[in-house]
Amino acid sequence: MCKRVLFSDILPSLESIRDPVLRSERYNGRYLLNWCEFNVYSQSGEDGIIDWMFKRMGAKCELCCEFGAQDGVNLSNTKLLYDHGAKRFLFDKHPLGPDVIGETITPSNINVVFKKYDVPYSLDVLSIDIDSDDYWAWHALSEQWKPRVVIIEFSSMLGYKNLVFPKDGIGAFPYFGSGCVPLVQLGNERSYSLLHMTACNLIFIANEWLFYFNDCQSFLNDVKVLFKPPRMFETFYKQLLDRHFIELCDDNECAYRRVI
Repeated sequence: MCKRVLFSDILPSLESIRDPVLRSERYNGRYLLNWCEFNVYSQSGEDGIIDWMFKRMGAKCELCCEFGAQDGVNLSNTKLLYDHGAKRFLFDKHPLGPDVIGETITPSNINVVFKKYDVPYSLDVLSIDIDSDDYWAWHALSEQWKPRVVIIEFSSMLGYKNLVFPKDGIGAFPYFGSGCVPLVQLGNERSYSLLHMTACNLIFIANEWLFYFNDCQSFLNDVKVLFKPPRMFETFYKQLLDRHFIELCDDNECAYRRVI
């Protein structure tokens, strides 16, 4: 059972994004972790959040894995950890650096690739950014791999809507990816809690380490508090989204597909 709607109809309203009270709660609340954000190599403050998390746990990151790594430096969520002594496993279908392995990671091969290259089960950080099947890749990853921290890209255009595109490719931006709600649900099912959200990534902590973050309980997994609306929203509303339709499909994957 499908119905045809404008793409913009499923997204958070511009009114809610502009609401000064909501923005104040999201950006100025002292209990949020926005103050920890900084970039050395990362895109949206992830370097600072990861640095704070490991200091809070009194631990050092020793093993990390990043796929969608490009050159392993620019916009990397693990390069700063490498600078501080961590061993990295880097993958990208178009590797741009000498340390990046040329592998296309998909939901159907992720476990095979990890075993092929002896990616340790006891990772400290796993960063997933493949601009397509991020949700499905984590969904497919065997629970033998239990990273302490998981960083995963979500579609900021979908925001906190409970929507995810079907796996195995859907087309060009913005017709792929997942809203943050399905990713949080998936994380909870795998015994992770959402600790922070940057403009493009969700940052999860394994529940076995959650006792280090008891003072964050008031906003754990709360996507409406943590969500940061991207600046591109208004442009897309005016120039793109109101000219495109999708079909919302009533199936078990709460997915949708593009209709021009």
